Formats: sequence, structure tokens, C-alpha cells
Amino acid sequence: MLNNMSIKLKMSLMVFIPAIVIFTLLSINSYRSYSDLERLQKIKQATILATKISALVHNTQKERGSSAGFIGSKGAKFIEALPNIRKDTDATKAQMIAYYEEMDFSVYPKEMQNHMKDAMERLSKLASVRANVSSLTYDVGQAVGYYTPLNSALLDTIAYIAKISTEKHMTTSLTAFANYLYSKERAGIERAVLTATFAQNAFSKGFYAKFVKLISQQDTYMNRFLFLGSEENVKFYQQTLVGNSIDEVNRMRNIALSNIDGGFGIDATYWFKTITAKINLLKKVENHLADGILLQIETLKDQAGSDLTLSIIENIIIMVFILGFGFSVSNSLIARISNFRDALDNVVSTNDFSKSILDTSNDELGSIVRAANQTIVRLIQLLITQILHVMNLISIYITVKNN
Repeated sequence: MLNNMSIKLKMSLMVFIPAIVIFTLLSINSYRSYSDLERLQKIKQATILATKISALVHNTQKERGSSAGFIGSKGAKFIEALPNIRKDTDATKAQMIAYYEEMDFSVYPKEMQNHMKDAMERLSKLASVRANVSSLTYDVGQAVGYYTPLNSALLDTIAYIAKISTEKHMTTSLTAFANYLYSKERAGIERAVLTATFAQNAFSKGFYAKFVKLISQQDTYMNRFLFLGSEENVKFYQQTLVGNSIDEVNRMRNIALSNIDGGFGIDATYWFKTITAKINLLKKVENHLADGILLQIETLKDQAGSDLTLSIIENIIIMVFILGFGFSVSNSLIARISNFRDALDNVVSTNDFSKSILDTSNDELGSIVRAANQTIVRLIQLLITQILHVMNLISIYITVKNN
């Protein structure tokens, strides 16, 4: 089949086929840059949602603690604080839901969707839970048993964001952030457990073991954060988590740990106020971490966008060069071959062997042209020799005949 193709078509294929292969490879590279940009945009949206989720969880943690104190005191304490805390929860809930409903959550992993769906279903029961708390229908375990799985579902959604990222440093930052939030959530549960405990001046069944476990879990998650977190974030945490509220929480913790049978002599509202001050410091660090992650995402997005733009420009330049240079060389060779053929045809058709085929190049085609010119010259020389030989024979024949 190739033998029957014109040289022009063969030369075109020699340029076009490699160009397609190179274009495909370059396009794959550009698509990777585009995919990175899309992935970072998804992470950015999810991280913004995470900041709104964490704001909601911060308030549900506070609502859980005040609800536990209200129930533990048989409605004697937190009567005025609880309605205001619920308003704060409702405000952050509305903001989170509004942003969530604007997102196309179907593009995220199925497990992440399931965590968020579970959280939304639990949130829909908030009003009835509050009614049971206000009427003292729920005991402390039932109240905590609603808020804790709700917060867990919300925080698991945040933790899953780390699995979306393929960039090493981004994944580390998100994982550190998730561990920090899990530690903060355990601090929130501790607030609820000891608020109820101090309100009734005794541990409910199983609450002492739960309290000890919560301290251990806080330390475990926080140590993971301190291991994974950047030097700047760890330093910010260490500088923030200092002061009277931290010291007082540790003091009241030690009293609770030392009096398994009760008789603490600690006012529940004081404990709630003090540990809330500590958790507010934790929230300050949380906001700092979230802002840092969003900044990191923006930096990576800018880099991915620049890489994509540069990749497209490089692709265009490379393809223009390949096609331009390839077809330029191809057309030049085809034109010279055509000129060579036309010159030979002219020599044959006119029988004018005195003409030379012009081509001053030093490449292979130039060598062929020079060889053709030499062949023509040699042919003329042979013809002249033969003509002279024939004329000589004729001369000899005439001489012999006349004698």
C-alpha cells in the first residue's frame, strides 16, 4: 500500500502521525493539571463546608453541655443560658445547611455523602430532642447520646476530605485538622459529662469511666495533631492554650478524678463557664488551622492554574513548531523532487541534453541531482564518441571504395 502512495502523502503522514502522538501525550499532561485544579476546587468547597460544620459543632457541643447541666440539676441551672445557646446553634445550623444545599455533593465520595446524610437526618430531630430536654423527659445519657453521634457524623464528613487530596502536604494538613477537631469534640463531651456530674455532685453510672476515657482520647487525638501539624500551627496552639481557664480545668479535673464517689464541691455553672473558656481557645486555634488550610488550597490552586496555562501554551508552541517545521521541510523536499522530475521530463521531451538540472544543496537530493547531471554529461560524451567512431568508419569505407 505504501508503494502506491505519493511522496507528498507519505511525507504528510510522517509529520502528521508523530504530531498526533505528541499532541496526545501533551494533552494527557494538560488533563492532569486540569484534574488537579478540579480536585483542589472540590477540596476548597469541602473545606469551606468544614468551617461551617465546625462552627455548628462548636455550638452543638456547648448545647450538649448546657443540656446535660440542665438535666443534671433537675432544671435548676442553665435555665437562662440554654435558650441563648440554642439560638447560636440555630444560626450556625442555617449557615451550614444553606452552603451545603448550594454544593453538588454528588461529586464527592459515597462514604462522605453517607456521613453528611446521616448528620442531616440527625439534625432534623433537633427540635424534638430539645423538647424532651426542656421537659426533663430525657436523662443525661439520652441527651448526650443524641448530640455525640450527630457531632461524630459531622466531624467524620470533615475527616473524609483528607482522602480526596492527592497532594502530600495538603493531605497531612487536613488529617492534622481532623485529629484536632476530634480532640476538641472529646473536650466538649467532657464538658457535658462533668457539668451533669457537678450539678448532681456525683457520677452517674458509667460516667467516671467515660470521663477517664475522654481525657485519654483527647490526649491521643491531640498528640496526633501535634505530630502531623506544621511547626507554625503547633506553636500557635501552644501559645494559645495557656492561662487561668486551662489551669482551672486541670484543677477541677483532678478533683473529679480523685473523688469517684462524688462530693466535689464544685459549682456546675462555674465548671461549664471555665471549660467553655478553654474550648473557646481551642476554637481560636481551630479557626487558625482552617484559615491556613484555605490559604494552602488557594496557593495550590494558583499553582495548578499556572501549570495548566503554561501546559496549554507549551502544547500550542510545540504543535505549531512541529507542524510548521515538518510541513515546511516536507513541502521543500516535495517541491525539489517535483522540480527534478520536471527538469528531467524537459530534457527528454526536448532532447536537449545540454541543459543542466539546477540544485545547489548539499543533501542527498542534491547528490542525486548532481549524479543525474553527470549522467547526462557522460551520456553526451558517449554519444559524441559513438558519432565520431561511426564517422571514422564511414570515412574509411569511402576511402577503400574509391581506391
